[in-house]
Amino acid sequence: MGNPIIYTITMPSGNTYDLVDQGARDLIKELLNFHEWLGVTTSDITDGSTTNPIVINGEEVTAEAGDVVSRSDNHKDYVLSSTGVWQNFGEMSGLGALAFKDSASGSYTPAGTVSIPTFTGSATQSSGTYTPEGTVSTPTFTGSATQSTGTYTPAGTVSTPTFTGSATQSTGTYTPAGSVSDPVLGTTTVNQLKTTGTLASCTMPTFTVSNGNLTITDGSYTAGTLPTGESVTVCDGSVTTSPAFTGTQATIEVEGTAAGTISQPTFSGTEATLTVEGTAAGTISQPTFSGTEATVTVEGTAEGTISQPTFTGTAATITVE
Repeated sequence: MGNPIIYTITMPSGNTYDLVDQGARDLIKELLNFHEWLGVTTSDITDGSTTNPIVINGEEVTAEAGDVVSRSDNHKDYVLSSTGVWQNFGEMSGLGALAFKDSASGSYTPAGTVSIPTFTGSATQSSGTYTPEGTVSTPTFTGSATQSTGTYTPAGTVSTPTFTGSATQSTGTYTPAGSVSDPVLGTTTVNQLKTTGTLASCTMPTFTVSNGNLTITDGSYTAGTLPTGESVTVCDGSVTTSPAFTGTQATIEVEGTAAGTISQPTFSGTEATLTVEGTAAGTISQPTFSGTEATVTVEGTAEGTISQPTFTGTAATITVE
């Protein structure tokens, strides 16, 4: 079901008023007031413009209220209102430029590719003599390590061991003697709620619709009262004087046995010279030859045929405007 429709409004005074859409009435009047079709204009008229006279077929024409024209460039239709303003009410731009032509022509370049020609022939042969140039690498010797056995007495000193221990710990109970002073707390003055006051009240206007008539009634408003407060002194959370501890001197005695480890003595040797005699055993590598790049010239005439190039076209669309 659609929404209710309002035709009239009754105000709290009791007066009833009709609702009128004057803009819609004026537009309907203008659209129904067609006078004469003048033709296609080349003038730059737009919706809301007041250009007059306008150019039609190269001549100036003075339009009157209700006259209808169409623009030559975008094919939009305009009617001249009674106030001398052009108003757009339609267009034929979707037809395109060819809709107003009997024939059309244009140029076209085909698209495609031409194949690369191929050569088919027999191999060219040439014979002759050639002396390579280069150097021979120096042979290398690869042998096994020489081993020798015997007796040797190292010389040096042994370090003195050191002791590393952990602190001795003792557990027990101890009650310190002394006294703690009382703290002094800070205060501040704040406002607290004394009376809550009363809330405001109002009666809203009423809006009712019956048989297309909107009826509005008056409302009312009653003001309330504000809350009241009073000042009180409370602790503000700060400490004016902190508690202080006054201790009495006492003597604590601790007994125990140290625990730890003795480091491992280390040996520091004295540098000595060892002499080993023997004959190395192994093999000598095979020398290798590294040649120097040279140019070999071969002369001859290739025999064969070159294929005929072919053209392969690509389908394309010709657009005529």
